[in-house]
Amino acid sequence: MPETLTLVRPKAGFVPATTELNYAISADLPTVSALADHLGLLDGGLATESDLEVNLSRGDSPVLHNSWPGAGYWIRDSELISAHRDRAAGSDTRLLALSFLEISSPVITLTSSGIRSVADLRGKRLGIATTRDGFRDLGYAQQLKAYTTALSTEGLTLHDIRFVPFDRDKSDPAVIRTKEDKLEAARVIGKEIAERLQRHEFDALVVESASDVAHHASVRILYDTVEHPDFLARAHTESLRGIVVSGELLRERRSVVVRVLARLLQAADWANARPKEAAKALAGSFAGNFDELAGRYQNLSEGLQINLGVEKILSLKAQKILLLRHRLIARDFDVDAWVDHGPLVEAHLLYAAWKRAAAAGE
Repeated sequence: MPETLTLVRPKAGFVPATTELNYAISADLPTVSALADHLGLLDGGLATESDLEVNLSRGDSPVLHNSWPGAGYWIRDSELISAHRDRAAGSDTRLLALSFLEISSPVITLTSSGIRSVADLRGKRLGIATTRDGFRDLGYAQQLKAYTTALSTEGLTLHDIRFVPFDRDKSDPAVIRTKEDKLEAARVIGKEIAERLQRHEFDALVVESASDVAHHASVRILYDTVEHPDFLARAHTESLRGIVVSGELLRERRSVVVRVLARLLQAADWANARPKEAAKALAGSFAGNFDELAGRYQNLSEGLQINLGVEKILSLKAQKILLLRHRLIARDFDVDAWVDHGPLVEAHLLYAAWKRAAAAGE
């Protein structure tokens, strides 16, 4: 079960809160919401709402897995495949901001395989992980995008290779509480992948960390998608994340949403000015370490910035097309109608007003 903390309780003298605002933050990805929480800014953004009880959830929260209905008050800062599924199913949601992390996704093989470049993958077997029940999820979509990007550098497509599905149990985030837990989980995954390669279950595969596998076998990195010059080619389901809210919250408590977005902008500014401190703060939050974050995510402070830039919107549309093509969402929907630019514009104005007031000593 995810850890749930009550951030805001009704102040003394007020009628007890009868309305909940559920704020879900991914436990697997560094986000600006996680940093804002660390800095105490979410409390500052919500403390004036005496009639709301705000619950912050991390981990395998229902809101991250399409289990919460569209009704009710909630905010989600996470990967977007679940949000795509919600919207495709007709849920009343709006996407208010996007962030993009440059993430390393290397395609590796054994040095003894004879495969020396991406061009050599033609006709080869590529491993692709699913869950134990074969469910195609965020990780599955991410692997598809990484393979598509890598193969395209040599004029190849997914039709030129053969996928070998294999199940991999993901560790429950609730049991990864310390750096030691995370190191042990990485060691186990690295060893498993090395053994599968050595048993020739497949010839190559995309991994989160080549070094975890290299501890157990001699491997060659054929391509890392973070090296691709095209933004849309680098973007995949983990790198592109977003702030999604319920339509009910936005309609009925718009000022709350705008104030939260302003606090996220403040946290992003703090990260820009203090990139090392931001990485260290998030490393502690995710039971990791500074070197791990620096190795996995390129320019983390830039990746925490939220906006609705043209490239990110185009990447969002490309992601939807990928999910449709591989039947990871049920039906098409209008991305432009899903994205609402207004609240973020208002948040920028509010944040600017806060800065002017601070400069004036008010």
